[in-house]
Amino acid sequence: MDKNCELRPLIRLRYFTGQLLTANDFQQEQQYFLEKHRRHNRCLHGYGVVCGLETSVENSTINVDPGLALNCRGEEIAVCNAVELRLPRGGGAVYVVVSYVEKETDPIPAPAEPGSSEQNAMQNSRIEEGSKITLESKDPCLGHKRQRSRWLCCGSSHSIPLAKLTFARNQWRIDRRFRPPHVRS
Repeated sequence: MDKNCELRPLIRLRYFTGQLLTANDFQQEQQYFLEKHRRHNRCLHGYGVVCGLETSVENSTINVDPGLALNCRGEEIAVCNAVELRLPRGGGAVYVVVSYVEKETDPIPAPAEPGSSEQNAMQNSRIEEGSKITLESKDPCLGHKRQRSRWLCCGSSHSIPLAKLTFARNQWRIDRRFRPPHVRS
């Protein structure tokens, strides 16, 4: 077994008639299924690009096509629309990276917490899973080991490199020698 495939017992709810359930119980239920899915991604597929996420440089912008990647925690990073970023002026090399992000959305009125003096406060009722594409000076996967054509996950929720760009002769170019990690199928 892969020593980087972290295994720990998962705990799920056991329902019975008359049981009082709280928000914490429902959050734990979601955590169970999220961790089960992430474990599958981490241990069976590794990390990297699943599909899409092709990059191209035009003038002073980098374009990234829609696609899907998995990070080392096993989180799915979905880029649903093409992304365009402005490139910095000059300077050695940068990596185009994609990261997993969560954003709370859809605020609704909610009763105040017990013991609070506030009346109906607003609480976000949804969590949107998304992505963020940025430029970084270092490869976020530097130091990861590659074994028999597969990438070993470190278990962290860090970004995934999509391309390396170099600046030469007053323009940015994609370094074709750099190979972004791809999941195993």
